[in-house]
Amino acid sequence: MARMRRVVEHLARAWRHSPAEGLESILTGNPDTTALAAQDVASSGGGAEGAPKPFWSVKARQIDLWSLLLHHLIADIEKANLHPLWTSGGPEFDRQVARALWRIGPESNEHSASSNAPTQDASLPAQAVTLAKVISSYQDRVHRLESRLTPTASYPGRLISHSHDPLRLRRAGKAAWVAFIYPLLDTSMIKPGGVEEVLDGAWELIVTLGYVEMDLRFKDGDSWTEYNTRFGFGSLREAVVSGLERAARRIGMVDVFGADPETFLEGIFFSLQKLGLNVEPQDRQRIQGIVSSLAPVRAIGLLHPAIELDIAEGAPKELIDLAVALFPGSADFPALNDNTLFQAIDGDLSALASGAEIAEPRERQSFAQHVELFCRCMRATLVEPFTAWDLPPGRSTELLRQLMKLDASNWWREAARRSIWLTLRLFGSSALKRRHAELDPHFASVLQQYTITPEGWESHRADCRLAPRTGSYSEAQSRATIESLVRYFWDRLIFIAVEPDGPNHLAHGRGIADFTAEGALLRFMALFREFRAPVPPKPLGDPTIERETDRTMREALSSGDVLNPFANFLIWQVLLQRLRHLAERAGGQEADDQSWFDTARISGALGFCADYLFGQTTGLSQVPLSSYPELHHPAIPPAIALWKKARDAEDVRDKLADWARRQGDAAALDRLYSTREALNRTVRHHLQDMMSPGYLPRMLNESRAREAADYWRSPD
Repeated sequence: MARMRRVVEHLARAWRHSPAEGLESILTGNPDTTALAAQDVASSGGGAEGAPKPFWSVKARQIDLWSLLLHHLIADIEKANLHPLWTSGGPEFDRQVARALWRIGPESNEHSASSNAPTQDASLPAQAVTLAKVISSYQDRVHRLESRLTPTASYPGRLISHSHDPLRLRRAGKAAWVAFIYPLLDTSMIKPGGVEEVLDGAWELIVTLGYVEMDLRFKDGDSWTEYNTRFGFGSLREAVVSGLERAARRIGMVDVFGADPETFLEGIFFSLQKLGLNVEPQDRQRIQGIVSSLAPVRAIGLLHPAIELDIAEGAPKELIDLAVALFPGSADFPALNDNTLFQAIDGDLSALASGAEIAEPRERQSFAQHVELFCRCMRATLVEPFTAWDLPPGRSTELLRQLMKLDASNWWREAARRSIWLTLRLFGSSALKRRHAELDPHFASVLQQYTITPEGWESHRADCRLAPRTGSYSEAQSRATIESLVRYFWDRLIFIAVEPDGPNHLAHGRGIADFTAEGALLRFMALFREFRAPVPPKPLGDPTIERETDRTMREALSSGDVLNPFANFLIWQVLLQRLRHLAERAGGQEADDQSWFDTARISGALGFCADYLFGQTTGLSQVPLSSYPELHHPAIPPAIALWKKARDAEDVRDKLADWARRQGDAAALDRLYSTREALNRTVRHHLQDMMSPGYLPRMLNESRAREAADYWRSPD
């Protein structure tokens, strides 16, 4: 009740004019959080002695805690000299670490020296035992944090035991999954005869929500490793990083909305109504969608595509505005003036969209439009996990750097899957605008394989108000069509987003034709399944062109002329623009090419760069949210004020320089300008070293040899 009273009182004081906006602010943040806190204190009679306590959003708390946990995890792994084994130890090393982890019992006493000592086993390498101790310490830390908010059980492997891949479970089917996991589990905590019932419910929850709150305890490290290989995230590091993310998201939500957010939200609506502050039905639906998006796992398919895109695309706006203010011209980024990388793929895109593969003009245009939609979805779903409206400058990029340092790519995989799902849904919605007789014959045959009849198709179009109801209308056939379309969406998502594991995988791609918009779109989206250097679509012409394109791409990426990892954002935007322009020209419209700077700005890449720059300049990258009310350094309030002005698209470079001279330290101005003028060097070299450990020493040695010099200034 105390949590709900605090939220309702905050809304009544600070958001009486718009309680719906206030609820969104509590969930995803408001850039004026600190100012609102001061207003809140003043209106409640706190006076001068009342210290402002910002009401940090659920999402900011989640990102902040996740970043803080990863920050300390990286430090502990490097302190133990385990980073090379963490990133490339391999499956057998993962198995040994899991064995050691299961032999470390849950904490019995916080101060007990033996609580983190695994049973001695000469077969386990010392490094595996050491890494298991590190993971166990974070498992215990997370358990203590969660236990302060809601009672939770502690058991071996708790942090990583919830690493389920919903698409792999869905592909295998419930019966196969239950048969596989049953012998691997410790069922002593489940009532006799109830295991099958528990697993039946667990499967439904995992494939729907992406996670399950009930404890599925594995017998030992070998059992977990076997499960993680087949139905989990595949590696120990992905399981640990994802486990910390789930914990941070759960703690951030419970801290504000309690253990049952949906019921808590209904209580808020009821309390606001009693105060005469009503929330409109459409606002309620949106807020409920936001609550769902902040669950421990961002589930696929729960929200309407329009709601999900709206939630995701709102996140990077302040970063983009900041980028425009700090970098008003592409001259600040010399590498962005070199189009070599994309000149190589222009011809391939032209061939792709002009009909080398798709004969029907309308299908070509549909393909181009949906590639553009996919790029938009991918950009939104990639940026959304890293940003909150009230997240301090620098934190978003710090989190991205931490994930790359830990060689974790589940964030990429989940973004790609959500983007593919959204694009498939939008593809289906676009197809519904046509009568069944107007569909591409190949696609119509695919629908027939999913038992979608012409009558069912037209009945569903009538329910969507895309066609009038006729005498052949059938509500039952419309419902059956919806169920079949959903099955079609899941099949296609599994086919292109999950690596094949046998001949049964092909069943999810049945009916795909090579010369249709659907086939071309699926092949294009499959390129983004894994986190790797961005590549263009497969050329459709001469094999010589294919080899030349591959060579050009490798040279461009290895030369360092691209701001990796931000190059991915840029590539999607260039693909988006090229295909849109091709589609417009095909329709008789000419479109001017946007500049490189516009491409980077729209993509959100410069937002991350600017966020990184400001965080490094002010030194605020790792200040916990809980410490912000206690920060009293005189340089910090002016810095935050300047950041807010930059967010509003005001050119603040001179003011930043003045801040550095008057209120920052002596090196702040030098850092600001050297970082801004040499951003390619600053970001590229260090991030590239994170992705490829040892890159910096190699680059330094090559530079010394090339210059024949004894002295070389390292990138900083």
